Amino acid sequence: MKVVAMKNIWQTIMAGNYDGRIYLLVFVALLMFIHPLLFFLEQEETEQLSLQINYDELIIVQAETDASAPINEKSMVLLPLLFAPIPVNMATTELLQTIPGIGPALGQRIVEERGRNGVYDSPESLRRVSGIGASRAQKIGRYLSFQHP
Repeated sequence: MKVVAMKNIWQTIMAGNYDGRIYLLVFVALLMFIHPLLFFLEQEETEQLSLQINYDELIIVQAETDASAPINEKSMVLLPLLFAPIPVNMATTELLQTIPGIGPALGQRIVEERGRNGVYDSPESLRRVSGIGASRAQKIGRYLSFQHP
């Protein structure tokens, strides 16, 4: 049916009838309007934090991902290989909370300790934060970079 309608519109245009051109323009305009709507309606929006590193500041943005995919221990081990490490000497509490094993309280203590005693040089230097021992320092150190600002 669509082919027949398009054929009729084309024949009308070729015959020199200006009304056919108007129909064609309206049809094309509708297609241009509907196509993006269908594209956006099909996409499922989920939220996850993503890190963008600018040389002067850290930016947290929302990224589209498939939140229904389960996260298991094997994929958690691969995370440091797949994503850029977080610069611990510039990170906010919220950004540090994206690391497995760091909650709001520990993230706050990391930021406060950095403010009091200066930058962190290595995963071992995280041990000066209350609640971080050798084991935890090594685990969360995989997700961090220790460059100076």
